[in-house]
Amino acid sequence: MSTKRSDRRFPWQVMVCAVVLAALPGLASAAPASPPKAGARAAPHDAETPAPPDRRAESASGGQTQPGKNGEAAASCEITPLNVEAAYREVPGATDLQLDDVLTVKIPGLSGLMAQLLKPACKAKKLVLYLDGRPIPDLVAYPPTDPAKEMLYFILTPTGASREAWAHLLGSPGWERLSTAVSVGLADGYAFPSVSPAIIRLAVIPHDRFILWALLFGAILIAFLVLAAKSDVLRDAGAPPGGGARRPFSLSRSQAAWWFFIILGSYLLIGLVTGDVLGSLTGSVLVLLGISAGTVVSAAAVDAGQQKPDSQARKADVQAQLTVQAAQASANLQAVQAAHDAQAALVEQAAQVAQAAQVAAAAGPAAAQAAEAANAAHAVQIARTAQTAAAVAAATATLAEKRSQLKAARNESENFLLDILSDADGVSFHRFQNAAWTIVLGIIFACQVYRYLAMPQFDGSLLALMGISAGTYLGMKIPEPKVPTIAP
Repeated sequence: MSTKRSDRRFPWQVMVCAVVLAALPGLASAAPASPPKAGARAAPHDAETPAPPDRRAESASGGQTQPGKNGEAAASCEITPLNVEAAYREVPGATDLQLDDVLTVKIPGLSGLMAQLLKPACKAKKLVLYLDGRPIPDLVAYPPTDPAKEMLYFILTPTGASREAWAHLLGSPGWERLSTAVSVGLADGYAFPSVSPAIIRLAVIPHDRFILWALLFGAILIAFLVLAAKSDVLRDAGAPPGGGARRPFSLSRSQAAWWFFIILGSYLLIGLVTGDVLGSLTGSVLVLLGISAGTVVSAAAVDAGQQKPDSQARKADVQAQLTVQAAQASANLQAVQAAHDAQAALVEQAAQVAQAAQVAAAAGPAAAQAAEAANAAHAVQIARTAQTAAAVAAATATLAEKRSQLKAARNESENFLLDILSDADGVSFHRFQNAAWTIVLGIIFACQVYRYLAMPQFDGSLLALMGISAGTYLGMKIPEPKVPTIAP
C-alpha cells in the first residue's frame, strides 16, 4: 500500500519542483549583482532606464562621458559652440600678419565658455586655433586677461607637433599674402562658426628677411661659381696639363657641390618661413652629404694611387703618337678642303656654261643638244662636290677625335658635360647613371622642400640606390683608362 501511495504522490511533487526551477532564472535576474553600500541612495522602484546620450550633440560640442570612480558614470562635458566675431593683429581691422605675430580672436560669450571649461568634466578640454579649417593642436590660446573683452591671443609659431597642418597652410609659399580663415574650437571637436568670415592675410614669406637671405645665398653661389671658373675647386686632382690648359671637371666634386647648394637653399627657405633653424635637418640629409663627401674622398684616393712612373711613361708615349696623328689629320683636312674648294669652283664654271647654253638652246637643234650636255656636266660636277664635302666632314670628324684624345691624354678639359661623363675613351655608362640619379634625387628633394617646407625623409631604398650608384662609380673608376686607346 505504501508503495502505491508514494506512486500516486510522485506526479504532484514533480510538478512543484518544475515550477520552482522555472521561477529561479527570473529571481536571479531580479536580484542585485551586489548588495548596496552603506549610505548609498537606493534607486526608486519605478525608475526607468536612462536613454543613451545623443552622439551627434557630443560630436558637435566635443563632449564625452568619462568613467567615474568604482565604474560609475561621470557627468559629460557639454560645450556650447560660440560664434567667432573677428580676427586681427593688435587692433581691429589690422588683418595683415606674419609668423610670430600675436593673433587676436574676438568671441562674444567667451567668459561663459571659460567657465564651462573649468568644470571637472571638462578639464581635459582645451581651446585651440583653427586655420583654414584645420586645427593646430599645440597652439593653445592665452586665457583672456579681461573676460569682459572676450578675446583670445595666439602666437603664430609653427611647431613640429602640428607639422601637417602647417605644411598644408604654408606649403608652396608665394610672394603674395595668403587669405586664411580663422576660428577656434576644441582640440578634439570642430571649429566654431563665424558671424562673418574671419579672414587674415598671412605673409608666408617675410619680404624684408627674404630679400636679405636671398642676397646672401646669391652672393655665396656667385662667389662659388667664380671660384669654380678661375680655380680648380671642381676639377680633378693631378698635375696641370700646361700651356694654359685646365684640368677636367670632377664628377664627384660637382656632385658634392650640387647637394651642398640644394641643402643650403632648402635650409634657408625652411628657416625663413617657419623659423625652424635648429631641427630642420633630417637623417636623409646627413646620409646624402655623407655619400657625396665619401665619394669625393674615395675618388681622390683612387686618382692618387694611379700616379705611377710606368703609367706616366705610357701616357707620354700616347701623347706623342696622338700629336703625330692629329698633325696628319690636320694636313689631310687641309688637302681635302683644298680639293673641295677646287671642285666648288668647277661647279660654278659648269653652272655658268649651262646657263649660257640654255639661253642659246632656242637657236636650233644643235644648240639644244649643247645645252643638254652642259646641264649633264653641271650635274656631274655637283655630284663630285657632294663627295668632296663628305670627305671634308669625315676629315673634320677625324681631326676632332684626335684632338679630343690628345686632350684626354694630356688631362685637359673639353667642356663641363663631357668632362664629368667621360673617361679617356669617351662617355661611360657608370658615370652617366651616377649623374642622372644625382640630378633626379636633387630635383625631388627641392620640390618636396618647397611643397612641405620640411627636409624630406628619403626611403631607405632610395638612399641605398644612391649609395650603390656612388659605389659603382668608384668601383669602375679604378680600372678606367687614363690614356685613350688608339689604333696602332
